[in-house]
Amino acid sequence: AQDAANQTGNQQANSLSNVAVLWAESGDLNAALKIADGNYFSLIGIAEVQAKAGDLADARQTLASAKNAVDSIQGSDKSSEYRSVGEAQAEIGDIAGAQNTAELIQTPYLKCESQIAIANAQTKAADIAGARQTLGSALKTSDLVGSSLECEFKTKVAQAQVNAGDLEGARQTLASARKLADSESVHSSVEAELKCNALREIFYLQAQAGDLAGARQTLASALKTVELITDAREKKNAKGFITQDYLGTLMGIVTRRIEAGDIVGALNNADLIQDARIKGYAQENIAEA
Repeated sequence: AQDAANQTGNQQANSLSNVAVLWAESGDLNAALKIADGNYFSLIGIAEVQAKAGDLADARQTLASAKNAVDSIQGSDKSSEYRSVGEAQAEIGDIAGAQNTAELIQTPYLKCESQIAIANAQTKAADIAGARQTLGSALKTSDLVGSSLECEFKTKVAQAQVNAGDLEGARQTLASARKLADSESVHSSVEAELKCNALREIFYLQAQAGDLAGARQTLASALKTVELITDAREKKNAKGFITQDYLGTLMGIVTRRIEAGDIVGALNNADLIQDARIKGYAQENIAEA
């Protein structure tokens, strides 16, 4: 009964937000704010409309009101609500506001997600130094998310580090993520598939970050893990996915390095390709460049 009541309440809140956003889009901000009536979700929607219209100062003010609305919500943990506000603040470029809001998030994995979103916004705004600093904080937060999630969130941090051009930081983070993945015990075929998926993501990012030795080790670990899948069809599919990832990732990186004029990097990545035909094709492309 409580779950049904919560679902009804969420549906009503979403409907209210939709109406408020429609009024904001029509240009009647006063009506929109009146309908929102201090509902943080509605205020976020209104702020997004303001930001799209170029009214960034007003959007920041509206999101500040949204944060105040969350402050007033009864309850000990409002992490999800603060994350929504903080990520909206980051999206419109209010980095300081987003960082302040992120500090209020109590649930570690939600805080880590928020910090990654902030760093991505900083990268988009060309504030690379700021993004790297924020990702340093996100990496510390990832230590607190719990053993079952730590590998996943370190991998997410590494992706953001790659986006910010911090390849050395990404390599170190991915090395930690792979150690965590390798240490995970596998007690079922499903767990083996999940571990393979984690290793595939780590391999992809290691290749992007230029950690060729690490990528080879991760690939070997993934191929070893796939043997723990008991269903023959699922095992074959998993091996196919790993092979496709392997070849597709490396060919994509070789192509991007050629386009960037990084011939040495392209050659190094081409050396990772084990399929002779595809390696030859990659080397021909490099020679033509």
